[in-house]
Amino acid sequence: MLPRGALRYLVFPPTDVNVATGLPYNETVGVDAGERQIRVTVREGDRWSDIVWVYHFSTDFDLLRVTPGDSYWPAHRLLELERKLDHTAESCPGRVAPLVMSWSTEEGWTELRTTADS
Repeated sequence: MLPRGALRYLVFPPTDVNVATGLPYNETVGVDAGERQIRVTVREGDRWSDIVWVYHFSTDFDLLRVTPGDSYWPAHRLLELERKLDHTAESCPGRVAPLVMSWSTEEGWTELRTTADS
């Protein structure tokens, strides 16, 4: 159940790096609301890591693009070497942006998609 007065909820799925590291979930660590866009930073590693994805939204919450942080693909390659991932960074399904779920009072639950900037 969602709290009263909520205008919008966004659910960011964990990436394969997040799952391969054994973490139970990812963590939203920053929201930067500007005049033209909103950036949401989601950490995909442990709390001391800088393994992140950044989700860029319009001020109307249209998903514009998704970009991995500088440490994401090196972390992916390390997990490949440790055999915790069964695919390469180059062939990673995560290169296509993950599905984001959005909830609003007007639309209920909807899927937001875009392409990832690799």
